[in-house]
Amino acid sequence: MMWFTRIPGWLVLAIALSIYFGRAAAAPVPVPEAISSLEGVREDEHLVLAAEGGAPLGVQRLRAWREGEILHLELDRRFTNGERSREEATARINGILEPLEFHKRAIQNGEAERQDMDFQAGIVETTIKGETRQYELDLPPDTYVGPMLAVASAQVTADPTRFGEFSTVALTPEPKVYRLRAEVVEREAVDLGAGLQRAYEVRLRADLGGIGNVLFASFLPAHRFWFADDPSRQFLAFRGTLGYEGRAVRIVRSTERAEKKEDAR
Repeated sequence: MMWFTRIPGWLVLAIALSIYFGRAAAAPVPVPEAISSLEGVREDEHLVLAAEGGAPLGVQRLRAWREGEILHLELDRRFTNGERSREEATARINGILEPLEFHKRAIQNGEAERQDMDFQAGIVETTIKGETRQYELDLPPDTYVGPMLAVASAQVTADPTRFGEFSTVALTPEPKVYRLRAEVVEREAVDLGAGLQRAYEVRLRADLGGIGNVLFASFLPAHRFWFADDPSRQFLAFRGTLGYEGRAVRIVRSTERAEKKEDAR
């Protein structure tokens, strides 16, 4: 949903070395129960707010549905400054979440941007600042981008260890594969305006291996998700960055401004 971001060049080499010496085996995550039992089309609308101050920046609409074993996810964002984006992702859900394709179209800073991924073929094509390039990548079977990241992160709350690992693609500015660590850092009461709701907070950040996590993790942004503490694992809120060279935002349900009751971090 959010992990196409720019990383400083010096850090890319350090990360690559850390991952090379500390890479874990890649395997697709299990399909969350809420997805396995999905019937019909689920639609949710959210507000996009500035991370600091909470000024309204736009809205996003998410649609999810199944066609047999194929999960479809569509995410539309429209911002008050005229920028907009549309993400479409498909995955096979036969016990595991197997990514198939991802497509993104966006208008950012007055320019059209495009991203297309074929996970089976390992092909990534991007159009950024008027330049189109195609790349061939070795994409692990647990590579998730766009709205699939939220689905994979939600599954971590059902894992007995409250911990998970998977891969994503980030722009540096060329697309590169990175391992991510997702962990439940807290079960807390989230203030939804109409009252408190129990929720899991999941922190998502780059996994650089044992030594790398100690040395470099603080240089990379952490994305934070909140999911309902019930079998639905409904998405409640997000804090992190959006898109290539993206802004820091909070995303909350449009009818309720979800926020931690006490957020000292």
